[in-house]
Amino acid sequence: SSCRLRFGPHTEWLGSFDVDEYLVPMANFDNMKDVVRAMDKKDAKILTFKSIRAWARRSVLQDPAKTALTNSACPRGCFDPVVPPQTTFMQTYNCDREETPRYNVMPAEKQIYRPDYVLLHFVHYSTVTTVSIMTPLELETAGLDPKKRRYKEKSNHIMDEDSEARMLHTKSIKYQDTRNWRKTCRLRPRQTLSEPLPPRVFNSLHPMCKLGTPFPPGKNWDTQNETLKDAANWVYNCFMVEKIENYWVPKLVDSLNHMMGNKTFRVVHSDTDNCPTCFF
Repeated sequence: SSCRLRFGPHTEWLGSFDVDEYLVPMANFDNMKDVVRAMDKKDAKILTFKSIRAWARRSVLQDPAKTALTNSACPRGCFDPVVPPQTTFMQTYNCDREETPRYNVMPAEKQIYRPDYVLLHFVHYSTVTTVSIMTPLELETAGLDPKKRRYKEKSNHIMDEDSEARMLHTKSIKYQDTRNWRKTCRLRPRQTLSEPLPPRVFNSLHPMCKLGTPFPPGKNWDTQNETLKDAANWVYNCFMVEKIENYWVPKLVDSLNHMMGNKTFRVVHSDTDNCPTCFF
């Protein structure tokens, strides 16, 4: 609300995001300005981005042998999930737990909104708008129903994550999240899955696996059993966003290297379906 009060009069759109949250234009969009202009044509005044923490991809993290540890919180062993200094967080955490469209998200969405319409904003939500404070007579004059007891914001647009834009939440996992990771994130060599495994079932059987092993392109929880794990028996549990991986990550790397004046950052080219030597 303080941000809106101070900067709202000077801009058409306003948003507040954390440094680990990436706004990603999708489909034919290649910048957020064009996304916002397109939403403006739809008369949207609040743009809502779904949020849920992504998993760090096991094959992109630094070798766990370098940061392995055992203590009271990790009696069976943990490691510090370090993002290598030459690798971007965007690529490391490009592994959503649910493929698009995502439904099992956190009630902690983020928004871009018009400050001339949203009068009070609180972190994740537009709490007061010009419509919500209207009197019954004003509502009726505006063609709205003043008799409805429950207010529903009609100018809030939930972003289409395939055709418009999405948010990638790259909040770091901690070493406690890797407890017993060799066992919880993989099957025994001869162990098989009796049926396709939906996310909620996998998470109940492997509740501590917070390291991402992405499904190969075109595969998901509903495909045949033999595609639910890679050659090293790591069970697939998340989904890469293709445009992030193939378009935005290289673009980010190029921009960072240009800013640094050298080749500090690089794109990690990892085969998620054929990596029998990864992290034994």
